[in-house]
Amino acid sequence: MFNESLCNSSGILNIIYLIKTALNIIKIAAPIILLVMCMIDVVKMIVRAEVKVGDLIKKIINRALAAVLIFFAIPLINTGMSLLGNHTSLQLSKCWTNAEKETIASLKVSEDKAAREEEENMTKTRNEEKEQKRKDALNLRTGISFKSSTSDNGGIMYEGTPIGVIDGTCVNTGRPYASGVDIGAEIIKEANSYVGKIPYDWGGTSLETGVDCSGFTQQILLKFGAQIPRVSDAQGGVGQRIESIADAKPGDIIVYPGHVGFYAGNNQLLAAIDDANDLGYQKANYAPIITIRRIICNG
Repeated sequence: MFNESLCNSSGILNIIYLIKTALNIIKIAAPIILLVMCMIDVVKMIVRAEVKVGDLIKKIINRALAAVLIFFAIPLINTGMSLLGNHTSLQLSKCWTNAEKETIASLKVSEDKAAREEEENMTKTRNEEKEQKRKDALNLRTGISFKSSTSDNGGIMYEGTPIGVIDGTCVNTGRPYASGVDIGAEIIKEANSYVGKIPYDWGGTSLETGVDCSGFTQQILLKFGAQIPRVSDAQGGVGQRIESIADAKPGDIIVYPGHVGFYAGNNQLLAAIDDANDLGYQKANYAPIITIRRIICNG
């Protein structure tokens, strides 16, 4: 019985495979070289009169016989090795017979394994890149914490990196409020703390010197660790879409043509209104609503 592991463990298969490959190359190359040399001798015999024809013919015959011998010697070696008995401890005959088949199969397995590993690595890399893009899009980062502030307005402050909000989902900012605390109510409370204290400022984004409507919503939500776009139209494209004002909760933002503010409940909108009214309240249905969005979903 063929002991395949013995050949493999002894390195016999690889050595014999190299020998057989070399013999096959010699089988083709040596006769060609010898026949070319014969042709050169024939040309010499034709063009050079001083060459002894008898000696040249003898040389040609010898080279031709050598070419034939080499060509047929390799198959004879293969046949002889295959006919050897299996009485040696290394079972040389079987090793010789199976060397090429087993080595090529081994190489194929190695190539297939390498191809599978490369594909798995590529798939893993693609999945990691996809996951990283998702995380980058959501900007999910840890380390956000909130604490009481002694600022002029007495509002909250956060420490850490804000979460970027994308379309289709609200975000959980990881605030450490006690269980059951309504985050929406906290947003309205914080926003209300600026009413009567800072003016409306078109293009403004400062909760100290003045804000416009979208600057107001952006900066208040930023204090809660949520990052949204600067202008109202873009703010209407992020967060969880709320179907109607009946489903809206305090802290959601309502986007109108050229305006945005916080829904405060009871059909009230808390917003930076205009130069005449600064920050304050207005009816939530004062104008056609484009969209309602929930930015922070933890409550």
